[in-house]
Amino acid sequence: MLVNLTACLFAQLKKVREDFPYLRLSAADDTELAALLLRVQRGFLVDHGVYYVTQPSIGESMWVRDEERLLTYREFCERLQDPSWRVWTDRLIRLHIESAHRDKRERTQLLLTALAQLTEFLDGCVGGGHSIESRQQAEGTEPG
Repeated sequence: MLVNLTACLFAQLKKVREDFPYLRLSAADDTELAALLLRVQRGFLVDHGVYYVTQPSIGESMWVRDEERLLTYREFCERLQDPSWRVWTDRLIRLHIESAHRDKRERTQLLLTALAQLTEFLDGCVGGGHSIESRQQAEGTEPG
């Protein structure tokens, strides 16, 4: 499930980068968003995780162009059974296996911090206040 969600995150990061010129942000917010996106993408790269140049490609593979939507979880699982498609997600799968075994803890902590900073920034940009933080507290999923 985490592999699927991360691949969807890569798709959304790619979309934000493509739509960047059309976002209505102040110059300071524009710069901060770019830095936060890069920090997340670099976080996945630490210790030879998922290479920076393959992240958008993984994201693109999650997109169903004809229907303008992301793959469903079921569709994703079905595609994983195709070795020629799965080869592009192998590094991502390995990253999550390493995280599950508590290998590469520094990478995991960097990623959690970068993702928390990005979500906090985006939450503020859309006028959500502290809605993500409140939800994390309610669910008991507040980052480390």
